[in-house]
Amino acid sequence: MALTIVRGAEALQSAQKKLFFAFKQRNAAKLTRKIEARGSGQDRVVRWIADPGIWACMRTDGWNGFGTSNAVEKDSLVPSCLVHFSLEDFDPELGGAVAEDAAGGLALVHTGKIVGGKSKFWDDAEGYKGKRDFLVHGGKDVPVAVVGFLDSPSFISDLYAFVQEVERIKMPTGRKDVSDVAIESHSS
Repeated sequence: MALTIVRGAEALQSAQKKLFFAFKQRNAAKLTRKIEARGSGQDRVVRWIADPGIWACMRTDGWNGFGTSNAVEKDSLVPSCLVHFSLEDFDPELGGAVAEDAAGGLALVHTGKIVGGKSKFWDDAEGYKGKRDFLVHGGKDVPVAVVGFLDSPSFISDLYAFVQEVERIKMPTGRKDVSDVAIESHSS
């Protein structure tokens, strides 16, 4: 079953609000941390959920960074997984998107585009082993990883599993901590 790309500023802004709400609904702790990206850092609000152990830095422009390092114990965080999507329309240069299934459920999806070594995180045997589906775009089926459905009670757990899976793929051999291994969902 293929998913359909959600288009239009109003629908995409609503999806971003649902993402914020998913963390609020789980009583995520609100922390201010320096978010490091591409050699610089800025103080940002981070939402931390101790169980399962995931943090999010979400902006209203569709920029969404996630990690599993303990946000309470660190003053500075590096997103290990970024799932950006345009709030105007589908942008194939961004790895994230919002898609709709046949029943109208909204899913956060990822096209597998990453920076830092691999163009798609399922291109090899060690690649992504999570749930996949297809987006219809330009008359073609585009493979995507289904991060989770935004209204699902299991969304945070699904997001956590996705972030862990991406961290596993990007973890250099011998490393024990992903706190400084960034995964970007857009090309650079």
